[in-house]
Amino acid sequence: MTLRRSFGVGLALLCFELLLRLVAHGQPTLDPQKGWIYKATTVRHWLGEGHGVSHWSPQGIRESPFRPDRPSTVVLVLGDSITEGLQVSDQAVYPAQLELALQRSAWPAAVLNAGRSTLSSADYIATAQLYRDEFRPTWTIVQLRLDDLTTDCRQPSRTHFTDRNGHLTIEVVQPRMGRVSRWLAVVRRASALVDVAIARAGAFRAASRLPPMFRGGASEAAQGVRPPEVDYPIEEELAMLASAWSGRLTIALVPDSSQDAGPIERRAIDYCRRNGVSIVDLRDVFLQFERAQSSPFGFPNSQYGFGHLNAEGHRALAGLLASELKGLRARGLL
Repeated sequence: MTLRRSFGVGLALLCFELLLRLVAHGQPTLDPQKGWIYKATTVRHWLGEGHGVSHWSPQGIRESPFRPDRPSTVVLVLGDSITEGLQVSDQAVYPAQLELALQRSAWPAAVLNAGRSTLSSADYIATAQLYRDEFRPTWTIVQLRLDDLTTDCRQPSRTHFTDRNGHLTIEVVQPRMGRVSRWLAVVRRASALVDVAIARAGAFRAASRLPPMFRGGASEAAQGVRPPEVDYPIEEELAMLASAWSGRLTIALVPDSSQDAGPIERRAIDYCRRNGVSIVDLRDVFLQFERAQSSPFGFPNSQYGFGHLNAEGHRALAGLLASELKGLRARGLL
């Protein structure tokens, strides 16, 4: 009986392994200069948020079914997991939708999606010359969330901003793999079942660190206690970002739909408008989603209105960017 049970368990695990290899397997590669990137592989997301199928070039650029054979313009898109867009398929992510929109207006532009999870504004400055030399973009789009200008770009374990003697500088931290990490990477590439198990354990661990939705007694806000505010030098950060790309960039701002525009968002927009930096704000279409009783964030298998952009959100951001790039082209800037 024990032998039968062992055989049954083994057969079940084998079936799960084969199934997961079809629907949820794909590991990034550690590039010594770019960090963790997907190379020439197919990736289906972990089924916990969306279910996108993605394909990648050897250079770590996400493939697009709308790529023109002879592009007249090369637009490079940088961003974090919003731009990487593993939750949606190749044709739905906003750089591909932008590529399609430009082609429909008789503009055969190649829009190269180099988005990677966990990046921030400090990374886009540190790697600017690397990407400019490799892809020679005519124009660059940098997707930012508000955290990319505040807390995320100050994580000491990643490339981050530091304030030295009153001057903002960037400290580059190259991703490294220890002995255990190397062993886990080998195991995860060999087994889709182990890969998904580790990914899901990480998701649960991250969720466990979130604050509780409800607290007993009066809240800190009700008691008049507020966390200290940090005056982040976002104008200086944006100036460094624009300089790194010689001013030839458009910032795609993706704020949290659950909050009203705060001081960080307003300061970023005001700085760009005062200094002639091209910027679009996804908040400009939030009202349209509200009227349609919809949201640009969330999926049927995740929390509504939160998380990464869904297909409609990607399409909306692509529409804003298409209008912005066409305007820049009409002014002779692109």
